[in-house]
Amino acid sequence: LNKTTIFGTEIQNLRLVMESGRFKQGKGRMEQHDIVPAYLEMVKARVTVPGPLKVVFDPGNGTAGVLLERLIASTPVKPGYVNLEPDGTFPAHVPDPTVPKYMRQLSTMVTETGAACGIGFDGDSDRIGVVDPQGRVVWGDQLMMLFSREVLAAHPGAPIIFEVKCSQGLVDEVARLGGEPVMYKTGHSLMKAKMKEVGSPFSGEMSGHFFFGERWYGVDDGIYAAARLLEILGSTDTPPEAILNALPSSYSTPELKVEMEEGQNHAFVEAFKEAVAGQTGVGSAFEGAEINTIDGLRADFEDGW
Repeated sequence: LNKTTIFGTEIQNLRLVMESGRFKQGKGRMEQHDIVPAYLEMVKARVTVPGPLKVVFDPGNGTAGVLLERLIASTPVKPGYVNLEPDGTFPAHVPDPTVPKYMRQLSTMVTETGAACGIGFDGDSDRIGVVDPQGRVVWGDQLMMLFSREVLAAHPGAPIIFEVKCSQGLVDEVARLGGEPVMYKTGHSLMKAKMKEVGSPFSGEMSGHFFFGERWYGVDDGIYAAARLLEILGSTDTPPEAILNALPSSYSTPELKVEMEEGQNHAFVEAFKEAVAGQTGVGSAFEGAEINTIDGLRADFEDGW
């Protein structure tokens, strides 16, 4: 809606309008424009990749394959590609770079070719996942640490927004860099709204959504995020392996999903909160934790969350 993403009740209101069948009538016109050249020029104007990095890309047969080759061809990067051709049946694997098994093909290519890193994309190219030269996954909050270093160097003291599934290591790193760590709800629409509210130059999620307000438009653009990563890795004499290995790390479980009927999840989470607040049943396991209910329930202990 204009330049703001709608969410929550606004989406439901749109449904009500559609179901009512009461639409305004009028005349308009349709024009066709090839926006890809303009987009590529815009990315190249904002990001510079100076070094001849060897990088493997896996669009997962999603939309990134439409223009990734054209962008990388304008840089010194020496690319390798897998699953480049868009194919909605996703013959190789599901395009989800947060799931380690879907990154195995990329990891294998990186280790076999001696690449500096591998970058995978989700189906609609608003998320990325990264593997290091050993083929190990670099998690979303680790990438946020790397991006935050660059952003905070240009915007000292700025608020950096992250969602509730990120590690305490990210909080500590943003604070160490002089930034203001701001925890918020999961969801790209929510994150973008919060960025505008607090004037944040950068935010991100464990899922690989990265929102650059600094040198970009505060949107989760996987192609642009990949370019920013390549700029960081190619702008120093420090080997990419050393940069990625130096990122603070911690143990992180994969995302665990519980199947529920539509709407049942809300009742479940409320009951869970009540149990934790009353320290009854399963709630007794959370004694002594710092409880955060900004989005569901997060319990922070001394050694993790």
